[in-house]
Amino acid sequence: MTVPASPDGRSMARWRAIERRGPPDACPECGETFLHGMIAIVKGAQLSREAPFIGSAPALYGFAVFLSSAVTLVLEITAGRLIAPYVGVSIYSWSSIIGVMLAGLSLGNWLGGARADRGGTDRSAGLALVAAALASLGVLLALTLAAPVVVTAELSPMSGAFVLSLSLFFVPAALLGVITPLLTTLALRRSKRPGRVVGSMHALAALGSIAGTFFAGFWLIQHLGTRHILVLCAITLLVLAAPFLLRRAAGALAWGWRASCLSDGSPMPGTAS
Repeated sequence: MTVPASPDGRSMARWRAIERRGPPDACPECGETFLHGMIAIVKGAQLSREAPFIGSAPALYGFAVFLSSAVTLVLEITAGRLIAPYVGVSIYSWSSIIGVMLAGLSLGNWLGGARADRGGTDRSAGLALVAAALASLGVLLALTLAAPVVVTAELSPMSGAFVLSLSLFFVPAALLGVITPLLTTLALRRSKRPGRVVGSMHALAALGSIAGTFFAGFWLIQHLGTRHILVLCAITLLVLAAPFLLRRAAGALAWGWRASCLSDGSPMPGTAS
């Protein structure tokens, strides 16, 4: 039997113990293949948490950074239109929006870096994207709660704009800020050229922000409206989270596929005799 390659020595030892013991009560034609395939699926589910992502992980990380940065700026441009009926459009409203978004991103960047140092994984990034999607949808609920309070409180234009911006957009910005440092750290673990990785991630984040700004200002607001844009942002983030959250299932199936192909004795890619 050929032993699938394993991320750690202990798992390799388990596989070799299984090889020596052999499958009990297995027919030569199908029993061994079935038993070892099932073991591979179970072990794959346990080990794929730290195994390489199926496909090109750096490309996925870069795409996620680009798209999450674009969504961040779409939210920021949409924010001005969303709060305008309650506090107007002025230097106060735009200063509040920009300041709140930057404050949220700063906190998110710090949290993302801290999470990466504590063993952040692809799954961590997926959960952050899901949370950001829910927070984007939550802006609509927060608006119905915060806007009447701001209006009835008769706050000054500056105070009203700041309070409303803080209530609506600080949390989504913070959750989106987690993505870039977390995925940059994960990409650094897979590369021997850290300078290129960091530079590429910063460039992709900037390009995503530029794309999101133009896309929202020149097309989205005119054709969709603010509420539909928030729903679109949430859907985009959920779709983007899917490959990160499904990573362990994909790894388990890949291990099962490898083991099921070993009955003919031909080595598979990524295996060792």
